[in-house]
Amino acid sequence: MGEESEDMSALWADFGTKLRDIEERNSMIKDRLLLLSQSFLRQEERLSKEIAMMRDEMKEIRMDLDRSNENIQHIIRENSEFARRDELKVIEKYLKLWEPLKFIKEDDVKKMINDKLKK
Repeated sequence: MGEESEDMSALWADFGTKLRDIEERNSMIKDRLLLLSQSFLRQEERLSKEIAMMRDEMKEIRMDLDRSNENIQHIIRENSEFARRDELKVIEKYLKLWEPLKFIKEDDVKKMINDKLKK
């Protein structure tokens, strides 16, 4: 029985060593899982903040786009009140025919007549 007792002691010692190894691995896995969980939570919080910022930026972009659209519509409405190129060409043609720069004032005509009469 001495040999069997030694074998059993060695078996129990080996079993105890393997059990401690498993417990250490289990403890390390728990620690890693805890670190991963903390890291995941920090990452999730950071991503949530970034998403919130992006949403705010998108709201601002939408507001800017709406303002731009309103400005474009305003310009289009005002544009309809401007003279067209062909209308300006007609006016230009009449101005060339009339030559308004050659018109003289009534006072100038009277002065010219008086000057001629004096001579």
